[in-house]
Amino acid sequence: MQNKISKKTLLFTEGLGFLLIVAILWLNEIYDLPHFLFGASPTAINWQESIFETSLVLALACITMSFNYLLLKKIHGLEKLLPICAHCKSIRKDDGSWEQVDDYISA
Repeated sequence: MQNKISKKTLLFTEGLGFLLIVAILWLNEIYDLPHFLFGASPTAINWQESIFETSLVLALACITMSFNYLLLKKIHGLEKLLPICAHCKSIRKDDGSWEQVDDYISA
């Protein structure tokens, strides 16, 4: 049996990844992580830069997630056409059984 990940699960995980990036950007701005972790000279909070970076990351998230959604939709549509096993090169019939490609084509 194939291990399939649903479109919703994949897009949800991808969205969480982008939210983690935004959270790290804001933590860096608020807590000045280079100063806290490495002893660098402290810097002031720059709200405009943080808002700009957040908007860029969210725009990139929207573009990436919509592109991946369309690709997953296309893959799902193509999988319905002719389900074939990449390992044994057999074709799955409607009843769930598997048939060799030569037998399927000749039938």
